[in-house]
Amino acid sequence: MRSDINILWIEDSPKWQKQAEKLLRLKIEDYGLLTYINYISEGIPSLYDQIKTEAEGYKVYDIIFVDYNISGDETGNEDSQKITGDKLIEEFRKYDIDADILFYSQNLKESSDVSKDEKKQLILNSSAAFDGIYLANRKDFQEHALKLYKKNIRKLTSMLNIRGLLMDKTSENDYVMNSYLLEKFDNLEDSVKNELSEKIHLMINEQIKKVRNEADDVEEFLKKNSYKYKHLHDLPSYIFPITDRYELFSEMLLLEENKTFEKQSIKEYQDKIIKTRNKVAHKKINICKQKKFLKYYDTLKQYNDRICPNDCMEHTDKHKISLGVWKDTLKLANEYSKLFDEILTELEKGV
Repeated sequence: MRSDINILWIEDSPKWQKQAEKLLRLKIEDYGLLTYINYISEGIPSLYDQIKTEAEGYKVYDIIFVDYNISGDETGNEDSQKITGDKLIEEFRKYDIDADILFYSQNLKESSDVSKDEKKQLILNSSAAFDGIYLANRKDFQEHALKLYKKNIRKLTSMLNIRGLLMDKTSENDYVMNSYLLEKFDNLEDSVKNELSEKIHLMINEQIKKVRNEADDVEEFLKKNSYKYKHLHDLPSYIFPITDRYELFSEMLLLEENKTFEKQSIKEYQDKIIKTRNKVAHKKINICKQKKFLKYYDTLKQYNDRICPNDCMEHTDKHKISLGVWKDTLKLANEYSKLFDEILTELEKGV
């Protein structure tokens, strides 16, 4: 499952957790980000295994929510062994877990009323680090959870993540598109396949006009009366570029009366998402000195020609992306990602 923010939620009261998660999702809905929440309520061994796995593998979780006095088993039996915050802190820090951790409890003092020293005394009985640990009552859980969420989504606009974030989303969609064509194209009725084959023929001929080298094999390919997508898939991108593949994908959805993209078109996806991806994919990027715009360049000359004026709002060149546009682009990319995932779900079910 793809996601922008990953949350681990440790809570042994499913009813309360379900209500709290529903309310939190309502609060974060407008941010348009894909948020994955892994809720667990297992006993002590399972929790500690989860912590160890997170430490030894690739980092998964950005935020961890923990009931300060979670019971030691799934039953919530009062006689069962308890996992208290201080024990979990020792485990988190023993394995250098660096996610933000929010502890909450029905009886925990409100964090605003607890000094730093009191917090240490309250939950740190070891030499474990204190950074990145937050406290809240259940009644103010939503406020603190939202603050941590907003803190973590700011990372998505850092220079480190800007390029990779959009590349990751669109690469997933490329995978779905290619999978759809590979699974569906060769099973089309002959009349439908012939109609699409004519369009493919025109597409490839247009590319051959642009690129003549290594075209002999492609010319031979065009002489065939029937096509198999696995052969098309293996053609070089300068002969059968991804824009043409998406066009074929769109045509097949229409012919099969698949209504997944009925409201949002593949053309809009390419115009608004793919073009933005291409602007930042293989270029030098940086943020202008007033942090108003993302700038991108192909050459040193372009870099020098596009130096920021004193007032960044006076940028005259078009080679820039404002923070607002960037956020809207990511939000739209996530809307499209959900549609592509619907297609993938159909393929995995053999629909």
